[in-house]
This record gives sequence, C-alpha cells and structure tokens, in this order.
Amino acid sequence: MKELIPYDLFEVYEKNIKSEWKYNTYEYAHIFVNNIQSKLPTMGNEDELVWSRKSKEIMTELKQKGLARALDKIEALGKTEFKLTFPNGTLVRNVNDIFVLFQDNDWYKQDIERKRNYLHMFQYGIFRLGNDEWARTLENEWMEEYKISYNCIKQKQRKGCILKLILSRASDTIGKRFGETSKRCLDEMIVVRKTNKRKCGNMVTEERLFNGFHMGYLITKQKSDTNCRNLKHKIGDVPVDEDIKMLIGKCVNTGITKVNLMTRIDTIWKNNKTTGKSICST
Repeated sequence: MKELIPYDLFEVYEKNIKSEWKYNTYEYAHIFVNNIQSKLPTMGNEDELVWSRKSKEIMTELKQKGLARALDKIEALGKTEFKLTFPNGTLVRNVNDIFVLFQDNDWYKQDIERKRNYLHMFQYGIFRLGNDEWARTLENEWMEEYKISYNCIKQKQRKGCILKLILSRASDTIGKRFGETSKRCLDEMIVVRKTNKRKCGNMVTEERLFNGFHMGYLITKQKSDTNCRNLKHKIGDVPVDEDIKMLIGKCVNTGITKVNLMTRIDTIWKNNKTTGKSICST
C-alpha cells in the first residue's frame, strides 16, 4: 500500500523550509524518516528538526539526480539522435564534447537553423512536456523507492513537487551554461522569456519557433552602419573610395566647402587618440 503525499509537499528552495512549513507537513515525516517518536507537530521538538534536515537532504538528492539524468539525456541526443560531429568528422563522445562543439562559431554557422534547433533542445526543449520523459521516469523511480504516490489522481498532468525538484537545478545549470557559451562564442543566444533589458544596447530580439513548435526569442548582436557592418578597412589600409565619395556628396548637398571639410577632418583627426578604429567610427 502506497502512502499519499500532496503535490506540493516539498519546497523547491531550502530557504522556504521554515517553522510554518515544518509544522504543516509534519504528518508526512514518518514516510521518509524512521523512528519518529512524536505523533503531533510541536514547534522546536527534535523530531521536527530531524524532519527538516531530511527534507533538505531529499531536495538536494533530487536536484543532483535530476542534473545527472539531464546531462545523460543531452549526451544521448547529441550522440544518437543528432549525431553531432566535429569538423574533422569525429562523433561527440560526451556532454563536454557537445559544449566544446557549440563554442565553434564556424561550425555553428554551417546549417545555422538546424544548429539553433539543437541548441534550443539542449537548453530548453528537454525540460518541456513531451521531451521530459527522462525526468518523469526518474520521478516514478524515486516515488517507487519510497512507496509513495500523489494524493490527487485528477491532477495527473500537473507537475508534482518531486518533478519540480528534479528539473530545477538541471534547467538552471544547463540553461545558464549554454546561454553564456552561445553569447560569448556565437554572438547570439536563445531565451524563452522576453525582457526589456535584452532589447537594449547592441542586441536585437526576434520572436520565433524552434524545433517546429517551441516558442522562443533569438537574440543577436545588432548589425548596423554605425558598427561598420560591411566595412573591413581600417585607418592605414587601402583608401575606401566609395565612403569618401558618399561623404563628399553629402557635403556638396549641404553646402559645406572643401576648406570647411578639411578643417573639420583635421580637428577630429587630431582629437582622436584611439588607433585602429574603423574609419566610420570617427
């Protein structure tokens, strides 16, 4: 006979394990802790402290198991389903190889839409309903070990506290690592929540679908004339004739004389102490 527990028995964060939580959940302590002496909760008694410690151990255990199982899932996807290979044709061997591969900008830009879908799946997709069977399997295994079940079968599709704990550290850790790697090495990143901060600066946000049905936002570095998108020449290189022609044309149209232009250029040139800048930066 299985013991029944509420869907929200355990908290996701240890900071929420406070006196009120311990008091309200004490009736379930005997399921997880042997030799509970006190039948009723009493603030500050030894059994309540034991229950608190055991709860934190359970939370830590589930988060660690969840991260390990998520990394196994990523490895399996990379090796067997996506068959990711390095430029030399070598198949990835483990998760570390996959992280290394996604630091290669040249590799990423080859068939970039497919690579973006892979990245989204690793970073977010495996935690979504329909792709999270690895987590739900672990949830079932753990609950079978303790001979427990949730107390409301009508809420079967709802995420229980065990599943939330399994997913929490895995999604945070993996999402952050792939996000930082892609932003640093690929000049873009994928997010699933749009924020005002990501719209500022030199970043452009584009709403789009990944893997055919997952919504997200592709954030890329802005490419504009002010950043000299197409201009590769630096000061001291071959003269950029077309840009000079455009500059002269604008001066003629606005009535600026050659002397005025040369004087202004001379002043800016002397004041600009930064070397190696793009010519359109001055």
